[in-house]
Amino acid sequence: MRNPVQLETIVEEMGFSLDESTAFLNNETGEIVWVTSEELNAVEETEALEDLPEWQQKELEFAFDIVENPEKYQRLPDKYEIDEYRIMENFCLNVEDDYKRGTLIKIIKRKGAFRRFKVQADKFGIIHEWYSFRDKCYKETAKEWCESFGIEYIE
Repeated sequence: MRNPVQLETIVEEMGFSLDESTAFLNNETGEIVWVTSEELNAVEETEALEDLPEWQQKELEFAFDIVENPEKYQRLPDKYEIDEYRIMENFCLNVEDDYKRGTLIKIIKRKGAFRRFKVQADKFGIIHEWYSFRDKCYKETAKEWCESFGIEYIE
């Protein structure tokens, strides 16, 4: 990689993790690109980019580059690697007030845990602490990810 990547950029992109899309870091440019599984599948079924209509060539440009030059890209951590539920659970366990801690732990054990948790954290006046805690965990995950792939980063 030519230039160090901004750690904050990786953290932000990790927060947008979606089921149908994957984020990749271009090791040469430091740019983060998103491609859908549909685009990657289309690339697998096509011989060459030039075989496609012009509008589709533009749409699949990054997907083709990722498939043809895998050494040039690193997939960013996805929601399973980030495990926001575990982060939320750790936050709950670290809440000092016994009543708040117990209430939050009960809430996250039920259906709709994320929404219920955020509503209750807001009612308890600790929603900002939650976001700060979550962001710190995301940042730590991003650092570990960069280090595991030898990617230089700037904090």
